[in-house]
Formats: sequence, C-alpha cells, structure tokens
Amino acid sequence: MSEWVRRRDPSRPIHYEGDRLGEYTDVHAEMYRPPAAVARIGRGELRPGEVNYPPPAGSGDPADDPRNRRPFLLTEFAHAMGNGPGGLAEYLQLCDEYPRVQGGYVWEWLDQGLRTRDAEGRQFFGYGGDFGEDLHDGNFICDGLVLPDRTPSPGLLEYAKVSATSCSAPAASTGPPELCSASANSPSADRGWACGARPPTTTAAGTSATPPTGRPAVWTGCGTVRSPSPRTWRA
Repeated sequence: MSEWVRRRDPSRPIHYEGDRLGEYTDVHAEMYRPPAAVARIGRGELRPGEVNYPPPAGSGDPADDPRNRRPFLLTEFAHAMGNGPGGLAEYLQLCDEYPRVQGGYVWEWLDQGLRTRDAEGRQFFGYGGDFGEDLHDGNFICDGLVLPDRTPSPGLLEYAKVSATSCSAPAASTGPPELCSASANSPSADRGWACGARPPTTTAAGTSATPPTGRPAVWTGCGTVRSPSPRTWRA
C-alpha cells in the first residue's frame, strides 16, 4: 500500500505508527516513549532492530538504521483523562532541543458526554452506563482537553501554558524547520524525505517567515507532485 501511495501522490509523506522498524514509512512514529527514549531518538542513536515493543534491544551501527535519518513524530504522548495530561513540558522541551523531534498529539480533544438529567432533574453530561445500557466503556469516552460543551479543561490550560513557554521560534536566518523532499545524494534518499530547514522566505506585508515567540515551528511538505505555498505567520 505504501508504494501505491507514493506512486499516486509522492508529495505526501507516509506516517504509520505500527511500522516499528521504518520499513515502509517516511516518518518515524511511536506512542508514549519516555522522554529519555525520545532524546535518544532525537540524537539518532537507535540501533537496527531496536523497538519499544516487543522488546529487542537491537545491535549494530546507528548509521545503518534508516529511522535515524527521518523526522520523529509522537503519534500520541499524553492522555487527557482524569487529572491528565501530565509530563507535557518534558516532551515539548525535547521538540526544541532536537530538530528531528517534530511534535506529537494528545488524546484527545473533546469529551464525548451527552447532556442528560438525573432523577431530580439536574442536568449533567452522561457517559457509558448512565443510559441503562449493559455494554459500554464507562467514562473512557470523557478524556478530552475540552468538556462536551467546549469548556476548556485545566488540562488544556496547562497545555497552552507549556506550549507557549517551551516552543521557541527558530533563528530568523534559517526560517521554520521543514519536512522536505530529499535529493538523490541525501542520506534520507531511501525514502525521499528528510529533516531540513527552509531558507528565509519573502513574505507579504504584515506577515513574517519566523513564528512569533510562543508558537511552535511549522513542518511543511515539498514533494514532487505539488509544492504548497510558503506558510507564514500573521504578525
């Protein structure tokens, strides 16, 4: 399937978290790796055959592992359930420290409770088991950064805070980092995508090629089928 996608539209990098060894994908992705493990990935220290689970340690030269030449994405690194998510700052600091670590995703955006009433007529957001059903997932559908009525949770406020303080803007001389199509002599030419930095771009009046402080850098694709217009931040 990955080869069909590349033939159909090579402008889009392929991401699949289940490809542990990087045999088919353009982006190395994993879930819930500890910060120390993410730092090793950022430094390009994975050894051939090394995976999180099952647990083989791997051996050989890290230079032979194609994952060390690809961007790293945390498909999921935090779970916004109960008093979560936690440990956010540690991960976002790694995004600043290592260009290969391009970011990650929090599970999930929205609590999926349904507005209902109790026996006394008081309104609340119900979840599994509150409607008389026998088969349900309990409160596991209420694990979002915002409540069912879109009220921000404390978790969202914390995420906004650490994002603003941990994600720094890149130097103006380099422009935002970019996931771009690799040339034939690139070390990542095995998949055609590499980590890089986009040169400074000419921007329209009122815009800037460098994100303002507090906004994370943008990763963009520049494949062979079509190239997106340069992305800019509003001043």
